[in-house]
Parts: sequence; structure tokens; C-alpha cells
Amino acid sequence: MSFADRLHSLLKDGIEGLRGTAGLMGVASGSGGEPSETEPARPYVPPLLVVALLFWLGACLGQGEIVPLVAFAVVSAVVGICLLLVRLRMIAAIVTCSLVAGMVCGLLQVGLLQVGRSAVLSSPYVEQLPVLVLSDASKGSYGSQCIAMGQLSGRDCKLVLSLGKDELPRFGEALLVSGSLSAPEDASYLDERGAFARLRVSNCERTVIPSPFCLIGAWRSGLIDSVSVCFDGILSRAFQLFPGLKPLLTMQHMEELKATLLALGFGYRPGFSDTQIYSEFRVVGLAHLVAVSGAHLALVSTFLLSLVGRTHLGFRGQSGVLAAFLGLYVLMVGIPVSCLRAALMALLGLASRMGGRRSHSLSALGLVIILFIGFDPACACSLSFQLSVLATLGICLFAPWVSWWLSKLRCLPRSIVDAVSLTCAATIPTLPVTTVLFSQLPLVAPLSNLVAAPFLTLVMGICLLLVPASVCSLVFDLLVASGSVVLAAFVSVVHCLSALPASCIPVSSEPLLAYALGVILCVGWWVAWPSPCFRSFRQMASGALLLVLLLGLWSYVPALRSGDRLVMLDVGQGDSFLFESQGKTFLVDTGRYDSRLLAGLASEGVNHLDGVLITHCDDDHYGSLEALLGVVDVDRVFVAKGSGELDNGKALEIRTMAWRLSGELPEELAVGSHFGLGSFSFWVVSPKQVDDGGNQDSLVVMAQVQKGGKEWLILLTGDAESETLESVAREGLLCDIDILKVPHHGSRVAVSEELLDVIRPEVSLVSVGEGNRYGHPTQEALEMLEGAGSKVYRSDKDGKVVCNFNDAGLKVACLG
Repeated sequence: MSFADRLHSLLKDGIEGLRGTAGLMGVASGSGGEPSETEPARPYVPPLLVVALLFWLGACLGQGEIVPLVAFAVVSAVVGICLLLVRLRMIAAIVTCSLVAGMVCGLLQVGLLQVGRSAVLSSPYVEQLPVLVLSDASKGSYGSQCIAMGQLSGRDCKLVLSLGKDELPRFGEALLVSGSLSAPEDASYLDERGAFARLRVSNCERTVIPSPFCLIGAWRSGLIDSVSVCFDGILSRAFQLFPGLKPLLTMQHMEELKATLLALGFGYRPGFSDTQIYSEFRVVGLAHLVAVSGAHLALVSTFLLSLVGRTHLGFRGQSGVLAAFLGLYVLMVGIPVSCLRAALMALLGLASRMGGRRSHSLSALGLVIILFIGFDPACACSLSFQLSVLATLGICLFAPWVSWWLSKLRCLPRSIVDAVSLTCAATIPTLPVTTVLFSQLPLVAPLSNLVAAPFLTLVMGICLLLVPASVCSLVFDLLVASGSVVLAAFVSVVHCLSALPASCIPVSSEPLLAYALGVILCVGWWVAWPSPCFRSFRQMASGALLLVLLLGLWSYVPALRSGDRLVMLDVGQGDSFLFESQGKTFLVDTGRYDSRLLAGLASEGVNHLDGVLITHCDDDHYGSLEALLGVVDVDRVFVAKGSGELDNGKALEIRTMAWRLSGELPEELAVGSHFGLGSFSFWVVSPKQVDDGGNQDSLVVMAQVQKGGKEWLILLTGDAESETLESVAREGLLCDIDILKVPHHGSRVAVSEELLDVIRPEVSLVSVGEGNRYGHPTQEALEMLEGAGSKVYRSDKDGKVVCNFNDAGLKVACLG
């Protein structure tokens, strides 16, 4: 009897609910916590799934650049000729048709977007445009943004709304917006979402649009608000009953806990991405569980089937109840594409069983991939779609195997076995993607996923029960309190795991290489499909432990390089400069793109920083400071003297991050402060006093390095502009230098003739983002620098730039 037949038979016999999870997602379960007599068979990969994956690949390539398309066409032609030569005409035809169909969808998507953008941007301003919000707003550095649907130029089109920081519309809300349309600077972000343009909103009002989405959104918003109010009320009563809790539970911690509950249970994440809890989730390898996807839905199904499996309903009745609750859950989390796709796959599997046929989860997944990409080709390149499909694919392929292994440990209850197997199986194919996405490799991911599964199953199950419990306030309050306690325990465990030495290391990897490695590992696992026995289990566990130890030790081995180095990291529109000397490292600013910073540090072999200097309170200079937490050890954080007295949120945020990173408040530097790092000496020349933490308050630092009787001077300027630097020069604190960190990313007022006459830099480093909306660096600044005889290097053109100081002199290398 095949594996699918056995699952069908078990379900029809009314096995306990948790065993139903195996049937839904492909998990092999035994009876009553005992291991099954036979091992799970190697999953059969149906042709429909292969066709769907090829179709998906073609759609991605169809929306890519012309060079990958040409390379792909050549490779496809060679493969096709080889297949024809060995008389595999049918296989060649299927492969070719699938790829061509996907490429046609991708090319059509690109063409429709171009045509739509031309039509929409013909009128650059809109007044009182009614739009329907399709996703919860997310917070950004300069405000919030969300995806909305409106009608422009006689057609329905998606728009990215750029709003103020206080505007956080939710899914299903209707708005009347006015503002200016602009062509996408971040084209890839808009293309992934099928959006025509970005609308910078100047005026926003709530309105009403007759749409079922509005009704669903209003119901969901009411549920989220009820949970939030209930959470605050429970906390207030707990403080009244137990006053001793106040010193232990800070208001910020409780707000983060509430944001985590709403993110996990309802897919509502505006306040979650900025929390320390989210950073720790990333460090321990649980970031993929935050996105509502196949893994989420599998855990919810585990909880549901544990309930309906104890009723006297037959198989069809249980399937009907499960389908109803799955639909309810999709509405509860705001109908994200990832969850909708996973739910549709599960419903197709249930429908096939109700029709008396074998359940083919992988065929259902293939069909869903084709349907979603066929209706919306833009989702083919969407990261959320990729993670969702990969998580579900991992569950279908590997969850039976993981469950079989865990069932050998007879001390574990079946509920724990099923939940853990689902979570671990979802991690296998998604880990390479999240590693590239966050530029960090969580070495404790296997352990954290084992621990997370039971907690997350309970939390999401409790959140699902809040819907029927909303009719009774007492039951509702008890459920929210229970969910909060479980979540608080889970967060404490995650915090302990993230604090382990070498729990996570920074990595720098090409996406294609990481994806290829992930595919090779998954295919190798599927081909090998070892049978569980104590000897093989011990060998695999020993191998995994050895790999983790080697990676951990490697992360603590300093890079062996000759000479002292100054590295301009490529962090986009922002600043980040790394000094390395005699095994010590020092970072000046962090930029605001976490993955870029971590990838840059990983490429330099840096896992420990002796110090981090933050020049001032602009987000593009300190925004990724928190990304170092748990990934890169930091000894000290330095800021300008007087920053600790600033009464603004950014200065407070820097102080809080410094405390979390180093366990100490930041050290303040005044004019004349000196400190050293290996062969480098640093001293501060500005500012004398801090006003508001803006550009004029940037720490301006001179650095000196001596090597083989030679000496070089470096001027680090932050965002201080020419007027400030001219004043410093007139005081005699500046002189002829060798390297200039160009102020304020090369803005119009970055440098002046008077300043350049004093400092006369030989090398100028401009840290700037490609295609940035500020027009940095300006042509005026570039011409002045070149006119002063300086060689200009730009991170948007040259990538990472390394300045090596050694006995042979100064050597500058661009590493693209």
C-alpha cells in the first residue's frame, strides 16, 4: 500500500486529530505516539509539480534582465538538443513548453506594467482618489507605505502609497488620497507587487467603498483592537494585583510582546519589525515563521485537527470543519497571498480525498503555483511567495521523514512530534533564502525550531479560538491572557537562545550560489532518504554538531591580512566605514540596510567590533546598529558629547541599542578626545556642542596611520557640510590630508573651494546609494573634488572600496 493510500485509510478510519495533520501536509504519523511499523516512502514527485517549477522559473526569467534571458536561452537550446538526440522528445517538449509559457507570462507582465505606468504617469497629480488598501501599512525610515488599488486613466491599478509616520491604514480600509505620482525609483519593489507607480500622499481621509474587502477589513480591525485593549487591560490589572511586576516588565517590553502576539496570530506587523524580539527571531532562525505562510497554516491545522479529531464527525465532516476554519483564518490574517496559496493547496488536497481519490499534496502545490503565477505573474519574483512555496514544499517532502525520526523517541507526545516535524521541515528549504536575505546564518536554527513548534502551535491556536470567543468577554479575556503567558515564555526562551555564543554569524553569499546549494541539499536528501536507526541517527547528529562547531569556530578566526585597512562598505544610501588593524576592528556608522551591513562585515571576516562610532542621529548613519545584536559582538559605542542629553527619539534609540549591544551606555566624545586602534590614532575636531543631533552636529574625526616610516591622514566627516568644516579649518584643526570621507554623500553643499584649498585630499570616498532620490553625489561636488586633484571613488559605481596601508604605500582597490 502506498504512503498516500495509507494516509487516506487512516483518515477515513477516524484517527485522532493530530494524525490528520499528516494527511493534510504529508506528515507520516503512527498511532498513539508509537512509531509506525514501516518507514515513510520517498515522496513521489509528480510531473505537475515539475511543470509548475519550470513554469515558475520561466516567469522569473521573463521578468529579468536581457543577459540572463540570453544565457538561459542558450542553455535551454543545448539541453533541448541533448534530449532530442537521446530520443526524449516528450520530455524535451514538456520542459520547453513549460519554460516558454512561464517566460511569456513574465514578458507580458513586464509589458503590461510599462504600458500601465505610461498611462498612469501621464497625469502626475491626483485629487481625492478613492483607493482600497490591500495590505497593512509597514513602517519605514521616512514614513509608512502600503499597497492599494485605485482607478486611474480608466483602469484598475495597484499603487504603493507613501504616507506619514502616523498614518498606518490596515487591510480593507478605504481612503480618499491626494498627492503626486512618480516613476519607481525602487522598480524591483514595485515590480514584485505588480504596482504601477508610487503615490506620495499629501492628504488622506477615511471613506467608504462598497466592497466585501471593506467588511472583512473592518471585522479584522475590530478583532485586532479588541485584543490590543484586552492585553493592556490584563497588564494593568496584573500590576494592580502584583506591584512587584512593574520593575520586571517595562512598558516597552510589554508593547513589544503585544506587537509579537498580533504579528503571529493576525499577521499584523507594523509595530513588530522594529522590536528587539524580531531581531532575536532573525538571530535564532525563526524569521520565516513570522511571515504568514505554509508553515503557519500547518501549525494552525495541527491545532484544529487536534480538536475536531476528538469529535464524532466522520471524515467528510472533519474536512468540512477544517475547510471552514482555514477560510476563517485566511480572513483573520488579512488574505495575504502566501496564506491564500497555502490554504488553496490544503483545500485541493481535502477535495481530492472527499472525492475518493488519493491526496497528492505536491500535485496540489504545483497546480496552485501555476494558478497564482498565471493570474498574477508579478508574484513569481516575490520573496514572500518564494518563502511560502518553499516552506510548503519542505513540509510535503521532508515532514514524514522528520516525524518518523522523532517518533523513535518514544518519550515525546505525538502532538510535539507533529508540530516539530512541520516546523523543521519548513526550515530545510527556506534557510538558504533567509540566510541570503538577512546576511546571517543562525547556527542554533535546528534547536530553536524544535523549541518553537509547540509554543507557536498553542499561540496561533488560541488566537484562532478568539473569533468564536468574541461573543463572551470573559472567555475572550482568559484566552488573551493565556496566549500572552505562553508567548512570554516562548520569547524568554528565544532570548536565551539568541544570547548563546556564536548563535548566529554574518555571512556574505551570492543569492544564486546559496539557492543552488539549497537545491543540492534538498535533492541529495530526497535521493538518499536514509532509514532511521540509532547508528545513522548518531552519525547525522554528530555530523551536524561538528558542522555547527566548525562554523562557530570559523566565525571567531580573525582574517589574516597584511597591512592596515580602511574599508568603505557598500551599504546603499548611507555611511559605514570599517577600520582594521592588528586584529582589531572599528566601525564608523552602520547605514540603514541591515543585510548590506552584515554582508559587508562578513566579507571582511568580522564577527567582533572593538568599537562603533555613530556620527549623528540620522537613520542612514545609525539605522542598522541593532542588526549587530546577537550577530557581531560590540565592545563599545561612541557618540558626540551632549547626545545623551538630547530629548528626541533617535538619540534615545541609539542609547538603548548601545546598552543592548555592549551592556553600557555610549561613551561621549568631545573636541580633543583621543583614542587608538592598532596602528590608527583618532581625535575629534568637531562639534563643540550638540544642538539637535542634525548634520551640523556630526562627529568630525581625524585619523592617522603610520607604517614603515610613512604617515597618512584621514578625515571622517559624517554629514557635516562645508560651512561647518570651513569653521573647523579656520580654527587650524584641519590640514593637508590623504583620504576624505566626502561629507553628506556628496551633496551640493558638501565641499567648497575654501575647504578643499586646506585639506587637498588625494582620495575621496563617497558612500551613496545607486539611483537615490536626492541626486547624490551632485555634479558640482564631483567637479570640485576632481578639480582639486582628488581621485573619487563611489560606492554606487565601485562597490566596496578598500584602502590598504603598508610599507609599499597606499593602495586603493574597488571590489565591486
